[in-house]
Amino acid sequence: MSLAELHTRDTVRRGGTCTVTRIRAALPPEDLAWLDTALAAHPDDEPAAGIARTLTADGHPIKGQTVARHRRGECTCE
Repeated sequence: MSLAELHTRDTVRRGGTCTVTRIRAALPPEDLAWLDTALAAHPDDEPAAGIARTLTADGHPIKGQTVARHRRGECTCE
């Protein structure tokens, strides 16, 4: 069987809850507003690594790669 035959929409994991979504659910409204603004900003203005460091410092451990994946819509919640 070829890779093209193996790779279907069903092989792509979707519908779970990514770390960003779990963190968003735990944030108070003012912090959620900050996070949403930061995520919507251009990555040059708000790098994923910086967002991750801020969240981690606040007790929400996350990696910059996870934030970047969420921004690109490649996480499990998209």
